[in-house]
Amino acid sequence: AMGKKKLDVLMGLHDKYMEGGKANGHKEEILNKIWDQWVKFASYAFNKSHATCYAWIGYQTAYLKAHYPAEFLAANLSRNLDDIKEIIKLMDDCKHLGISVLGPDVNESNTEFTVNKKGNIRFGMAGIKGVGSNVVNSIIAVREKGGPFKDIYDFVERVPLLSVNRKVMESFAAAGAFDSFPNTSRAQFFVADLKGESFIDSLLKYANKYHNDSLNQAASLFGNTEELKPIRPEAPAAGAFDQMEMLRREKEVVGMFLSSHPLDKFSFEVEHLADTRVDELSSIETSISSIVNDKKARKTFTVAAYISAVEHGVTRSNRPMARVTIEDYSGSYTYARFGKDYEDFLQYAQVNTAVLMLFTIEKRFGKDDATAKYDLRLKKMMLLANAGEQLLENFMVVLPLEKLNEKFIKSFEKQCKKNKGNLRLFFRIVDSEGNMQVQLFSKSYHIAPNPEFLKFLSDNGLSYGVSKNSFEVQQKR
Repeated sequence: AMGKKKLDVLMGLHDKYMEGGKANGHKEEILNKIWDQWVKFASYAFNKSHATCYAWIGYQTAYLKAHYPAEFLAANLSRNLDDIKEIIKLMDDCKHLGISVLGPDVNESNTEFTVNKKGNIRFGMAGIKGVGSNVVNSIIAVREKGGPFKDIYDFVERVPLLSVNRKVMESFAAAGAFDSFPNTSRAQFFVADLKGESFIDSLLKYANKYHNDSLNQAASLFGNTEELKPIRPEAPAAGAFDQMEMLRREKEVVGMFLSSHPLDKFSFEVEHLADTRVDELSSIETSISSIVNDKKARKTFTVAAYISAVEHGVTRSNRPMARVTIEDYSGSYTYARFGKDYEDFLQYAQVNTAVLMLFTIEKRFGKDDATAKYDLRLKKMMLLANAGEQLLENFMVVLPLEKLNEKFIKSFEKQCKKNKGNLRLFFRIVDSEGNMQVQLFSKSYHIAPNPEFLKFLSDNGLSYGVSKNSFEVQQKR
């Protein structure tokens, strides 16, 4: 009864316990004292030896996090590589503490997460898909013996071909493990030449010839001569990947976004338009009944996310449908669209598209409250890139009176000209000494809250606020 926290079972034994205790010569006062302890134990059982161990571990880990935060978090990241939800929590912790989590690098990474000389966390090479610990150990051994790799050619010349194959090279390139090499971009490795071969193919052919020739020259009477070395393949001209394409490839091989996040460039829209995280949608679904019965609870939920996967198909009744997976910083959620709904939202059902979504709780069937069933349904959707202009209306900048000098006004006006948009610009000028304020609006400028404009406000210590229209009303217009 105590171990399973079954208080009703325990209470049913009270009389039997008291009778047996008295029969064995124990005082009622002592029996009641023990019984009270048992009742408390049945509510929450945790013995002293466990409590001592947990307290000791808690003290140790708190000390480590306080004095060695990067090392502590790196160790936790290494221990939770297979738990993406825990990884997300730890990454948020790193961000809060000002610790950067850097992508894998063949010149700095070890097997697991480690801390570099600057105090930032470096992703471990063994965390890249398709890269085993034997490959990583081989690369580290070569690096420790001969020093950091100078460039991609030095890398393939020194690392044994048994360790580095085509799949490993592709994974390293996509993960950004070669980014520290001079004049190298991730896109270069995947560009095909006239023969249809990628730069990776050319590098591996060169490496194979280089290693074979080195073995032959070692056995040659003439020794190792520069004239006998194969010619290094020329790196193709290629720009950088599109941001979304780079992040897509990165997530495929690393399992998460490291360089940045698809929603980073929409941080303003996420902050001011979304009121619900993606990871909250599942819990909303499971508690729909209590939400419906609570008159004060919200019934609409606005989510900013990007579409990470789309699976098209047909239902048993031959109606078109799609399963769409959305993600944000917190997690992922999959919903389905059918028939007319599928047709209406088809334009947005594209992988790597950032969207703003309005979910509502709607009655599926049943007339009275006792028989009614409710669902969480996607009601509205728009591109996140357009959401700010469509849903935000006014932008208010709070200006302390002492800021208003000629130099600042000119710099502010310059930013307004560079960041023209649809939001009406208001000012709240505050005189803190006189405890007075006045509100004005600009007849000359409408602005767009671009990152450059927001950075200008932040650099000058200025706060701001926005007003917005209803998502649902805006869609109806």
